[in-house]
Amino acid sequence: MEGTYNEQRQVIATKVKFKKDDLEQAQAAQAANQQTKMQAEANKEHLEQHNEELQAQNEALQKQQAQLTEQASQNRCQIKQPSMLRWPASANSTITTSLTN
Repeated sequence: MEGTYNEQRQVIATKVKFKKDDLEQAQAAQAANQQTKMQAEANKEHLEQHNEELQAQNEALQKQQAQLTEQASQNRCQIKQPSMLRWPASANSTITTSLTN
């Protein structure tokens, strides 16, 4: 490279020489860079889709948790009711019969 300095002490090229394979190397580097950009974009789209799926699963899990919490609350209320704790008379006679035999 040949050149001169300007007032800001920057080099201004007046002549640039390249080797025979410099253009091929530059083109290969540019192609690799383009391929990397395309793969990065595909990865980004895949991650966005995966994130949407995870959000939907999270919402479904939260809904299921709310349903389970409600069901547990209802079960506790039913257990606290005295009528639920009584054995039917037929069950008592079966137990007594089994114990005497």
